[in-house]
Amino acid sequence: MDGAVFLEAKERSRACHYAFIGLFFIAAVSFPVLPLVGAYFLRPRRPTEIKLDTYECGLEAIGDIWVQFKVQYYLYALAFVVFDIEVVFLYPGRSRSISSACLRW
Repeated sequence: MDGAVFLEAKERSRACHYAFIGLFFIAAVSFPVLPLVGAYFLRPRRPTEIKLDTYECGLEAIGDIWVQFKVQYYLYALAFVVFDIEVVFLYPGRSRSISSACLRW
């Protein structure tokens, strides 16, 4: 009989742990969602033609606003990001090896 009571208490304890994790999950989801939903309902809704117009650096847009860029620009930017990230990961190891080489002298 004592074994059954012990197992029942253990199962209740486990359920309490999962409930605690569930509460954290609900809080983690509600913190970003509630302000977004509140802002959607509390925002001012007065769209005019001027407000819906394309805004570009304080100047009126001239010509078509949908301009296609060459793919080479995107590839150049992607290569820059890849090598920039590579340098970020390689720099700490290089600086460590330089400082340890200086200590050997």
